[in-house]
Amino acid sequence: MAILEGAVQTVEEDIPVLVAVQELSAPTAFKPFYDAEQVFSSALLLTPPDYRSSPLATVRLTASREVCDFPALPATCGVDWSDNFAAKLLPLLAALATPGEEQLHLPLSAHSSMSLNVTVHGSAEQVRA
Repeated sequence: MAILEGAVQTVEEDIPVLVAVQELSAPTAFKPFYDAEQVFSSALLLTPPDYRSSPLATVRLTASREVCDFPALPATCGVDWSDNFAAKLLPLLAALATPGEEQLHLPLSAHSSMSLNVTVHGSAEQVRA
């Protein structure tokens, strides 16, 4: 949901927005309700179209009433990320790291989802050149 909120704010207010997510391991008091053992943090800088420099990637969002699950999470470094809500962004980060186009579907609620069409224009070095 933070990505959608950041994207809307970026476009509506024509400003860059930093979207950051962080999930720490669950404190003892929360373990019966939320048993995350792995720490995960991520940040994405969203900029308006035609902002000051060439974008590394373009992401187009579409909300719908279709229901979907989160994409399967990669087993990076042998870590099981299934209990870490912030790590649900790993498929998006993987798409942003791979030149080309990819479409992802992420749930927004129990009754809605968003499609993300990700187009990576090249590596950071290629975009700066």
